[in-house]
Amino acid sequence: MNYGSLVISLDFELMWGILDHDDPMDYKENIAGVWETIPEMLRLFEKHHIHATWGIVGLLANRDLAECRNNIPELLPGYADTNLSAYAHFGELEKYDTKCICAPELIEQIAHTKHQEIGTHTYSHYYCAEKGQSEKEFRRDLQKAREVLTPYSGCVRTLIFPRNQLNRKYTDAIGGAGFMNYRGNEEMWIYASCATNKFKVWIQRALRLLDSYIGITGHNCYDYSDIPDAHGLNNIKSSRFFRPYSKKLFFLEPIRMRRIKKQMKHAAIHHQVFHLWWHPHNFGVNRKENFRNLNEILEYYDFLKERYGMKSLNMGELGESLGGRDLL
Repeated sequence: MNYGSLVISLDFELMWGILDHDDPMDYKENIAGVWETIPEMLRLFEKHHIHATWGIVGLLANRDLAECRNNIPELLPGYADTNLSAYAHFGELEKYDTKCICAPELIEQIAHTKHQEIGTHTYSHYYCAEKGQSEKEFRRDLQKAREVLTPYSGCVRTLIFPRNQLNRKYTDAIGGAGFMNYRGNEEMWIYASCATNKFKVWIQRALRLLDSYIGITGHNCYDYSDIPDAHGLNNIKSSRFFRPYSKKLFFLEPIRMRRIKKQMKHAAIHHQVFHLWWHPHNFGVNRKENFRNLNEILEYYDFLKERYGMKSLNMGELGESLGGRDLL
């Protein structure tokens, strides 16, 4: 293809993504802010004609915790560390507002916004690299995710792995559950997926933070020919996590933004893919600053579109375009 692509994906999870943290209450303000964040984000996407993929935790499609309890897969993840299982936290979730754990209204709003793809972040925020769980359990989780999310879009074909835990042994389960596309990780080892290991995770996070500013891993853009994997699926790798605004590191914000823009420009000039991703709850606090940064990125995309012919594609559209269908 003779154009560069901006791909945007979002991990929509609310409380289900942080239940195994030491103190989930620390994120309560971020989670509550999602109900303002997503509508504002969708308006901004419409303004700039942005096509995006939303990886949605399937449990969010339920109306309340009672329905969550009644709507679980036949097989649950058998993690060696039971704290990792969403189902182990149902009791403590009773103290949270329903809007922290369920969001069918927001899913509807996403589905009815032009160019937005409904993908999944698994049904239960499933960690497929952790000890104890199995491919069979993972496959059933994916089937349940498609079951509850398909009514919103008619087709759910894109998977985003929670905590970016890509397990390459599970490709048969991915394809067997009806998925065609998934978000893989950047090539450098600091972005490699792994089971929860606090020391290794700390090292990786420190280097990833550094990479956000000084570019120790390069542009992380890639050719369209690199997307199809050996199993007939499309590995639409991430290029950059769009970190939220930091009050402590506010003086480094211009450097971080230049880093992203350089990656985008590289993709536009060299007809490659640049894949930016984040969580809606990352914008749940410091919304003014976060949306100012996002608007700056999208305005820069408008410039690259005008100057170099860059296009915005969601993951599903990019996967289809590899089959010879020019969508735009």
